[in-house]
Amino acid sequence: MKTPFYFKSVLCAAAVIWLFSCSQQNNPAGAYATIDDVFPTPKSVVPTYVAVDEVQLVDRYIQHIHVGNKEQHRFAVQRLLANPDCADQVAAELKTLTTDRFTIGSVVSLCQVLGDVGTDSHAVAILPFIETIFPPIVRTAAFQALAFIATAEYGEMLIAAYAEQDESSPRDACLNALSQCGNDQGLDFIAKLVVQWLDQGENALQSSWNALLLNSNPRLQQVLVGLQSRLSPFLALQSFGVRISLGEGDLQDEIMVYLDSEKYPSSGTRSLAVQLLGEL
Repeated sequence: MKTPFYFKSVLCAAAVIWLFSCSQQNNPAGAYATIDDVFPTPKSVVPTYVAVDEVQLVDRYIQHIHVGNKEQHRFAVQRLLANPDCADQVAAELKTLTTDRFTIGSVVSLCQVLGDVGTDSHAVAILPFIETIFPPIVRTAAFQALAFIATAEYGEMLIAAYAEQDESSPRDACLNALSQCGNDQGLDFIAKLVVQWLDQGENALQSSWNALLLNSNPRLQQVLVGLQSRLSPFLALQSFGVRISLGEGDLQDEIMVYLDSEKYPSSGTRSLAVQLLGEL
């Protein structure tokens, strides 16, 4: 019973020795297989990345604004905002969007980008979106962008657009754009709205006061002086603050009046007066 077992064991051992000796016949002494024998080193390397120029990158970012998910959309907007040279492409993209081909998110984002990186020459690409056929959020974004890049020549158009706005958000944004463009007619228009607000107390006109204080027209100081007698104590002090920022320095006596605690019991009014005196 043991003979077949030993015979098979000897036969297997002999076979292993024979195979090992055969595998070493063609190798010189001391030679071993290396990784290069199994995976040869390539003679040339094929590039796996092809550089993309800036124009193509901008186009890709714009497309992500249209069809990307929320994270891609946000990333694309940030990349466009970081690239001032993208203004022409963003403006061109806005011009291709119509009432039949646009999404609210894409138009709002593109207006935001163009308002930040664009110039007055790009304002024409935004103008179609202030029309009332667009939803309030789109019109608001368009006016906010125009506030950064529109010049005085857009004043009359913004005055006309203001009258067409029924919602407070685009109306206030339009008024701010009119204020920032520095148009003479726009300054007078805003001043009239302030007078209406002071006389009638309409809440809808309250934003006109902020728009007036932020106006970039050189005649602002003159207009504020003309309104001074109509203003409440707090508004008067706000007006003094703007006039001080415009370089007017002989306001000490007029501001000191508001330190009288019997006439002006509000501590907020007197504190603001003290603060303004410190700025003179």
